[in-house]
Amino acid sequence: MSDFIWVTALRLLSALAALVAPLPAFFLSGHLDRRDWSLLNMAGASEHQHHLYHYWDKSLDTFTLAVACYVALRWKDPLVRRLAITTFAWRVGGVVMFMVTGQHAAFVVFPSVFERLFFFYLLFRLLSRQEIMLRSQADAIVTMVALAIPKIADEYFIHIAARPWQTFTLLPSAVSTPDREYWLWIPIMLALPALAMTRLLLQNRRVVQAQLGLPAAQHAHPIPIVTALLGRQVPHAPGGMVAAPAATPIPLRTPVHEQAIHA
Repeated sequence: MSDFIWVTALRLLSALAALVAPLPAFFLSGHLDRRDWSLLNMAGASEHQHHLYHYWDKSLDTFTLAVACYVALRWKDPLVRRLAITTFAWRVGGVVMFMVTGQHAAFVVFPSVFERLFFFYLLFRLLSRQEIMLRSQADAIVTMVALAIPKIADEYFIHIAARPWQTFTLLPSAVSTPDREYWLWIPIMLALPALAMTRLLLQNRRVVQAQLGLPAAQHAHPIPIVTALLGRQVPHAPGGMVAAPAATPIPLRTPVHEQAIHA
């Protein structure tokens, strides 16, 4: 019982920490969620205790997502904000269905895409220093498909089938171990989100270049944009500031120059 108390306290505190530091707190919450089974020594527990654990775990998961959804309500990107609310509500529907039926398949039908979207948007903000991520419906569709497919697969492997690294081996049998297979499967599961992130970052770079007014010849080269971003700050869009090109050096004025200026 004491183990449940301190693990519950840790998970609640890590969830509430998202109000102050969303990205590291949500990462910590996810880590605790993955580790609580072993922290509570559930491998040797009874079937009844396993049953109680799943209800306890999903209740804490939902609390963590609710705190994250509250954070998402303050985001400056309206399209991401609407998607966050929708995916959170969808996941809550799956949790309710599981509580009523006890069927783990509910989590495959109602995957926690909100969790992936939350991480994805915060990572985009960190990498781009911009708060507007989705600038069109096409951006939203591509991003959500890239996040949903691996998450649905993840839910299937967690709740229905064995983990892929426990079933399919990618390495020769002589060197294959569960740990090595696990680290090979991670980039496979992250491939689609990584491609979607790259697409959005490149698109954001083009938008920033256009707003900075860089000549078309400079758009193909990274050096001018880096130089420009080291200059003074000017507003460019709701939710942030971008750097403008550094001002051209002004030559020292002489009395002749002053007369010419005021002529």
